[in-house]
Amino acid sequence: MRKTDVDKAYIDWMGDGVCAITFVFNLNKIGWQKGSEAIREFHRRVDKDRLGGRYYSKPEGDRLWFRIVPEKWETHPHFHGLIALPQKQLEELGFTAICEKYEAIWREVCPQGSLCITPLHDALGWASYASKENSLASSLTVIDTYMQSPKQMWSPQRD
Repeated sequence: MRKTDVDKAYIDWMGDGVCAITFVFNLNKIGWQKGSEAIREFHRRVDKDRLGGRYYSKPEGDRLWFRIVPEKWETHPHFHGLIALPQKQLEELGFTAICEKYEAIWREVCPQGSLCITPLHDALGWASYASKENSLASSLTVIDTYMQSPKQMWSPQRD
C-alpha cells in the first residue's frame, strides 16, 4: 500500500472534527521515555477534564483520540499528527475554546512547550508533512491513543 493510501485511510477513518496537531517540547534534548510520558500526561489530563475522575473506564469512542509521530528527535524533538476533537465538546465550547484549553493543559505538562491545533484544509498534504520522517502506519514510532488498551497505548517503543 502506498504512503498516500495509508494517510488517506487514517484521515477517512477519523471522521469529522479531524485537525492537525503539533506538540513541541522546545528542548534540544528529551529522551523518548520522557517525551512519551509528557504526551501521556497531556492525554490523561484532557480526558479527566472532559470525562471526570473515572475517564479511563469510559468507552474508547468517548476518549480523546490522536495519532502522532515524532520528528527531529535528536535536534528539535516534536510530534506531528492528527487529532479527532470530540464532537460534543466542539458543539459546547467551540473550536477556539478547545484549542485554548488544550494549549493550557500542554503548558501545565510541558511549561516551555507549545501546542498547535489547526483545522485541516489539505488533509492529505498535512498527513504527508506530518509523516515525512516516520509513517503514520509505523508500529514502532507512532503514538496512537485510540486503538490500544491503556497499557499498550503508553508503551511506545523506538527502534
